[in-house]
Amino acid sequence: GESKRLVEGKDGEAAPPSFAAIKYRGKGSRINLAASRTVGNMIEQALPFLLSLWMHAIFVSPDNAAVAGWVWLGFRAIYPLVFLKGLPWLLISTVPGYAVVLYLVGGVIVKMA
Repeated sequence: GESKRLVEGKDGEAAPPSFAAIKYRGKGSRINLAASRTVGNMIEQALPFLLSLWMHAIFVSPDNAAVAGWVWLGFRAIYPLVFLKGLPWLLISTVPGYAVVLYLVGGVIVKMA
């Protein structure tokens, strides 16, 4: 009901819910939320990663692509642990993953130039 959407603020006034409360409402426990976001984030990141991995392997170096893929996977593996810690810890998993994708795409761009 209404009491779940609002939290008590200063002076007993109803305060608006937080961004996290709106975005993740109904996800259950923190563990369930971490599991849900781990799967969701993996699905969101899979397309750019797989495309860049295969392009790099085909056009640049399959060996380098394999190493970069394992690095990306390693950082993905810690996502649920750092998700539970919140920001800025979450960046330990996500930023290196973005860097790996940029490395893979950058290698293809340099090779094609």
